[in-house]
Amino acid sequence: MEQIIYLLEHSAMASEGTLASSTLSRHLRKAGVSRQELLQAMESSRGHRRFEVEDVHLMWQADFQHTLYLPDPLNPKKRKKAMLFAIIDDYPRAIGLLAKMFQSKLIGRHDVRLS
Repeated sequence: MEQIIYLLEHSAMASEGTLASSTLSRHLRKAGVSRQELLQAMESSRGHRRFEVEDVHLMWQADFQHTLYLPDPLNPKKRKKAMLFAIIDDYPRAIGLLAKMFQSKLIGRHDVRLS
């Protein structure tokens, strides 16, 4: 629900903070829409199966986002757009690396050891 609300708010289809996940969930249930039905419809229309790896470290996914604003370390009165970067192990959905950076300058990094 949070992803749907985020998309609605950031596409200006809903004002920020006005849509609760319980409200959206209730409306979707009234319309007869469930997550299971949506997934089944997507899979049957495309002919794709859900994919899962069998064990840890077999597949890693990486993603980044440019919409994070942080105080500028050189000028604390200003905010600067930063990039959040994450690398995730697909099997346990565990974060292996989480980093924040301004353009190409690394400002924070968190390594997570997976056992």
